[in-house]
Amino acid sequence: MSDWGFTDEPDARRYLREVRRLWAAWLFGLTALLFTQGWWVVASGVVTIGLLLVLARPLQARAAALVPEDTLVGSRFNVVGRGTERDKALQALAYGREPLEAATTLSGSGAWMVPARSLMVWVTIAAFVYVIATTFSGGDPE
Repeated sequence: MSDWGFTDEPDARRYLREVRRLWAAWLFGLTALLFTQGWWVVASGVVTIGLLLVLARPLQARAAALVPEDTLVGSRFNVVGRGTERDKALQALAYGREPLEAATTLSGSGAWMVPARSLMVWVTIAAFVYVIATTFSGGDPE
């Protein structure tokens, strides 16, 4: 998808703010997962999921505007590539490189977000590996 539906510079800036808020909630969740124990993990996880659902609403509206007629992509039984066109647009808007590049070009700001996107992916992978490793090693993550 080459056109991400940004109408003007303020709209592109608004999109960048929406993504920054979503990323901040994600980082909060990762931090809570890594540095809390017991019921605090559960509580912070519930709060994080709630924040992500609320903060994703503007991006969901953008995806719905981009893909008004939603269609299924791939087979219902195909795990890779399963979803709808709108799902794919929402995923791209939330953490895709192309809409970030388009928004930073149009707005003239936020260029740091493109490399920060890669950092977010690597931080997520590292946190996942750390949690899995400490879980199966029986070690205390603290």
